[in-house]
Amino acid sequence: DWDFYECNDDEEITKKVVDLYGKMRNNHIKKDDILILSAYNIGACGVNIINQLIQEAWNPPKKDEKIFDRKVPKFGKVVFRVGDRVINTKNNYSALPYESWLQIEESNGLLSSDDVETTVIYNGQRGDVVDIQDKVMVVKFDEQLIAFDKLEVYNLLLAYAISCHKSQGSECGHVI
Repeated sequence: DWDFYECNDDEEITKKVVDLYGKMRNNHIKKDDILILSAYNIGACGVNIINQLIQEAWNPPKKDEKIFDRKVPKFGKVVFRVGDRVINTKNNYSALPYESWLQIEESNGLLSSDDVETTVIYNGQRGDVVDIQDKVMVVKFDEQLIAFDKLEVYNLLLAYAISCHKSQGSECGHVI
């Protein structure tokens, strides 16, 4: 099943995409089951703008919330909040599960990442931000909680919308 919407310019396309996402969410379709694709990362129809607009509509700032952020070349700052959909952009063969990160934190410098269990997260793997603390952001990938510090967050982007290139190999019930 598919629908076609004729739009006159980039701004109208972006507005339509955001509206369709909202209609799907209002019809109780989970964000995990919606994939927005764009041929571009930058520009009025690029994933960066679409992600920002969807985040503003569906996960706006909350009073006194903790956030993580990063700079994205040719775009500016991307803010991560609890509840955001994210994508990992670089293979990490020694990612720290949250429990391992806690062990290191509680060891008062006696343990390092070499001393605890690590795991692998792959380029293109999508997850959800479930917690943000002063030193760490926790992302749930499948059933695994992974800790990201302020440097590692540079391997993440918002993922309400992703590029066609990044979507290769993905599956989803609803695609915009």
